[in-house]
Amino acid sequence: ENEIMLGVSRRIELVPQLNVAKRNAASSYQTTNYGLAGMVEVHNDPWGYESGTKLVEGRENLVATGDYIATFMGWLENVEGGGATAFNYNNFEGILVPTKGSAAFWFNLSYCHIKDQRSNHGGCPVLKGSKWILNKWVYSFDQWNTWPCHLKQYLAIKPFA
Repeated sequence: ENEIMLGVSRRIELVPQLNVAKRNAASSYQTTNYGLAGMVEVHNDPWGYESGTKLVEGRENLVATGDYIATFMGWLENVEGGGATAFNYNNFEGILVPTKGSAAFWFNLSYCHIKDQRSNHGGCPVLKGSKWILNKWVYSFDQWNTWPCHLKQYLAIKPFA
């Protein structure tokens, strides 16, 4: 519906070659503001639906779309202090500092569509100012041609550095 956001979606598609702009390929964009002390506890974006986790109310759509295979996060403003996104899996720790106009993209599921625990992340507290982010989650079912589901359990789609 919005030409600017469609352009952003097309750019997201370029590197991973995932469908993002089709109707059931990804979530709608979500913008979030974190004010002073705003943070998000460590979590993993996918629900685990494809590996047997029961769906909670409000997530029934995953039956038709599949789980969150990947996450896109963009920063709409600089944060004066704090607000980093931290990944905390052993031997894969790291932080992403919020910088206006930059974005991050990561995979959440292995090739067999099991949660990849290395994608556990959280939002560090905002110490000064506020944090504005833009998120889009890519659903797995519409990616069957580019990222088929393999039987080898825990094979990572792309190894993290």
